[in-house]
Amino acid sequence: MVIDLDFSGAIAKTQCQSPSSLVVPNPVGVVHVHRKSPALAQPELPRLARLGGTVMSSTAEAANKALVLEAFDTLFNQRDYAAAERFWSPDYIQHSAHIAPGRDGLFHLIRTLPPTLRHEPGVIVADGDYVIVHGRFSGHGRAAAWIAADILRIADGVLAEHWDVLQDEASEAESQSGLPMFGNSFPR
Repeated sequence: MVIDLDFSGAIAKTQCQSPSSLVVPNPVGVVHVHRKSPALAQPELPRLARLGGTVMSSTAEAANKALVLEAFDTLFNQRDYAAAERFWSPDYIQHSAHIAPGRDGLFHLIRTLPPTLRHEPGVIVADGDYVIVHGRFSGHGRAAAWIAADILRIADGVLAEHWDVLQDEASEAESQSGLPMFGNSFPR
């Protein structure tokens, strides 16, 4: 059986290899699509993910990504603290060395930054209850934007825990690779 899948405008045609799984080449890697089958044991799913595949059986991961994007937009871009409270657990665990503990620590930090602060999301991936967003924080009053990898754990439909890796965005002259750290172009 031939199956057509649309990956952001690129159509991939592939042959179904078995009644329980389908491996699809696409522009950003290989996607493993699994149908529910008694032959596919649960321990198989993490192994496929470790092999570089994405298991496309969970709408929960898509919902978690959407939750994080909406939460970040509400807090960082709209600066709507009352609305943002519904996205962050009151028991939020903060691992960042740059942010005071808890939801209150995060909200306090954002209140101290200029109103020009903006978060621009880039690549976002989810694995179960974990979401990673590669993004750019700009307008925070420093010379260079921050490029961040924010790692969030979702529990009970809210952001429960956070880790991050932050780095000043390199200009074209500063980039050893000659490539931008975020998006397709260097900052101006």
